[in-house]
Amino acid sequence: QMNWITHLKLKDVFHLIIWFLVFPLTITLLILFAFTLHLNAAHQKEKAGIAAADITASIDASVSGIMGDAMFSTYSNDFNYFCNSRTDDTVSRHARKSIAFCQAQLFLYAEVTGLILYSVPCDSFYPVFKPFEALPVNSRITEIASAMAESGEKISTSIQEVGGRALLFHTIMERYGSLTVVVDLTKNQKLLSYAAVYSDTVTFSITPSGPAEQRGLYQRIQSTGLCLTYSITYSIMSPVQIILLAVIAVFFILIPFSLSALSHMIVRPLNLMSDSMKIITAGNFEHRIPPIRTVEDISGYLKAINIMLDTIQKYKEEEFSSRMEAVQAKLQYLQLQIRPHFYLNCMKNLNSLINLKKYSQAQTLIYALSNYISYAFMDFRTLVPIRSELESIQSYVDLCSTLSKKIHLELQMDGECVGMGCIPMSLLTFVENSIKHSRTGETLRLFIHIRLCRLSNGEQRLKYTLQDSGGGFPENVLREYKSLNPVKSMYRTSQIGIVNVHCRLHLVYGDRASLTLRNEGGGAVVEIVTPCSTENQEQ
Repeated sequence: QMNWITHLKLKDVFHLIIWFLVFPLTITLLILFAFTLHLNAAHQKEKAGIAAADITASIDASVSGIMGDAMFSTYSNDFNYFCNSRTDDTVSRHARKSIAFCQAQLFLYAEVTGLILYSVPCDSFYPVFKPFEALPVNSRITEIASAMAESGEKISTSIQEVGGRALLFHTIMERYGSLTVVVDLTKNQKLLSYAAVYSDTVTFSITPSGPAEQRGLYQRIQSTGLCLTYSITYSIMSPVQIILLAVIAVFFILIPFSLSALSHMIVRPLNLMSDSMKIITAGNFEHRIPPIRTVEDISGYLKAINIMLDTIQKYKEEEFSSRMEAVQAKLQYLQLQIRPHFYLNCMKNLNSLINLKKYSQAQTLIYALSNYISYAFMDFRTLVPIRSELESIQSYVDLCSTLSKKIHLELQMDGECVGMGCIPMSLLTFVENSIKHSRTGETLRLFIHIRLCRLSNGEQRLKYTLQDSGGGFPENVLREYKSLNPVKSMYRTSQIGIVNVHCRLHLVYGDRASLTLRNEGGGAVVEIVTPCSTENQEQ
């Protein structure tokens, strides 16, 4: 039943302490804290509900009083004359007297913002508002008063939004005139008083209905159909909560201090070892675990891992040296293979000139050949500067020109490519093939373009393009090249030029380089793409 203990790891000790000590105590304190929050919230909600009920009752009483006094104001003779007059002078004279009487009756209510008399025959409005009110006499108010007067109802009440506030419009119609009372319920004294008392915790507002998102925090105003909604900002700074918060803070301060020694001596070294193992597993065998103070058994583990990595590194270096010697031997073989191939061609050309007794051309050929052989038989280097390769191509073209061959060479290279390196005799091999296997009797045109290009993954590559006008590759050569295996074809004795360059590209760059052959525009096109590197970098 206790087998799980035998599988317990040292780094799990810290987790067990957290689960069996820190978490239960923390959860208990958080539950107590949440319970006090609930009690405080319930108390604040209850107080806000009582205040809302008191405000609602006050608003109902005020609205009832306003409607009653508005009806009383219509009993005056001036209002009757106003409603029964049809001329502008008579209407204006009685309107001023009637509005003064209504103002004395209704402006005693804090909620009454303004009064509007409206004469239907004259289409005239006579408004009056309390001083310092933000409600201007605008088309919206006159439109509401006119619409309510033209509705034909003797008494009508409407809730309209003006200037971002929901206002109550109470209209009494008599014959040709009407009295409209504009009521702003947010001016209620009880509402303003409670808003001032609970300014930090409760916000009151009057809306057309009680929205569901208010979670039931509203009171319906029966006399208007509006709702008094209120939102609560709950306070958590009651004395009990402050004490609990202090206990939790002390708890979270003391526990880390008590566990810091354990974490520093066990968990931190184990985490360091785990991170190091991830780095080593990813293939970085040169990484070593730094020394750290910890318990004796963990320190022994760390030292053993470093010793094991040193041993592995030693074996890898020995294996790498052996493999590099083998690759270097293959490269040397390939370079030795291609040098006699060219040299024999030159000797054959020289022999032909001597047989034809063209001694002057033979002497020029020998002189140019001596300059060229200094490059062709140089030391075994993996890469040479591109400039050296181009100079050797120019020398070879000069050699062939002495043999009465018509060759036009055009070189084009981007400035960024000057310091780059290339495989020796890579371009030269294809220049030789173009000149040797040209199938046209016209001037052979050779175009070499060297530039930088960027792959789809964003990596930069060096691209060599050689194009000639010599008739192109034979179809059998292109078919054979598509199925060429650089490893199995390394030691062949026929068509060694193309195969040789292909094998050396594979040995030096692997899959990072490519060689493409095709025919285009009546000539052969060779494209070589290699990584961008200088001679020293590749070595």
